[in-house]
Amino acid sequence: MSPSLPLGGKDFKAALIRDQALRASARAWQHQGAQEINEQTWEEMTVWALRALGNGELDLASARKSAPWKVAVALFLKERSQASNPWLAQRLKIGRAKYVSRLVTTLPQRPAVLAAVTQLRGKWAT
Repeated sequence: MSPSLPLGGKDFKAALIRDQALRASARAWQHQGAQEINEQTWEEMTVWALRALGNGELDLASARKSAPWKVAVALFLKERSQASNPWLAQRLKIGRAKYVSRLVTTLPQRPAVLAAVTQLRGKWAT
């Protein structure tokens, strides 16, 4: 670009800045909207998985954090979606996000967890 060409007056530059701020705001809203859609999807999958295993909201509060069916639900959601560890920890009442990560990597081979996650996989496919 030639240095002798004008880049626009103050009004043009102000409008350009406003447009860029609007675009940034729209991108932020799109991210937040996408996050809300993801969380709604995770919630629906969680409710389905709980029902498929014969558990409910009261069971989440009363069962221990490492209950095999809780680990199976967390593992299933991680396989089928991009459910985050913090969201899973809070929703399944497992504790901290790091604990979710540890559970889904160390407990999947336990017979009770394996049976529950196999049941979820089978029911999801039908």
